[in-house]
Amino acid sequence: MIKMSENNMENKTLKIEPHTMEYMVEIIDSFGLIMTFLNDQAVQDISGMISQLLKLLNGLSSSDLVDILERSLMDPELDKALIKPPKMGLLQIMRALGDEDTQKGIGILLTVVKALGKASSI
Repeated sequence: MIKMSENNMENKTLKIEPHTMEYMVEIIDSFGLIMTFLNDQAVQDISGMISQLLKLLNGLSSSDLVDILERSLMDPELDKALIKPPKMGLLQIMRALGDEDTQKGIGILLTVVKALGKASSI
């Protein structure tokens, strides 16, 4: 914690607790480490990656895909399947295809796959 006290307008005292000073030193050391690895090419590469990531985030945020994925990842049935994956043979797959939610999910996946195919031919 940093405390400032004023005896008069000209004398200001800054009191820094030891653990706060340690954190500040760690932050400065981290910046020093980062600066030793950064050169013009690294900065250019990082900015290119960030630019691509921001484009992807913009695309995701302008669709309902993130909300749908979030809701599906919160489904308790998914947790059960991740803990103990069900064995699926051809008969179980055929039965699952009769389920409306499974049909919707496959429809969404196939639409995404089709969009990927279209985008790859540009």
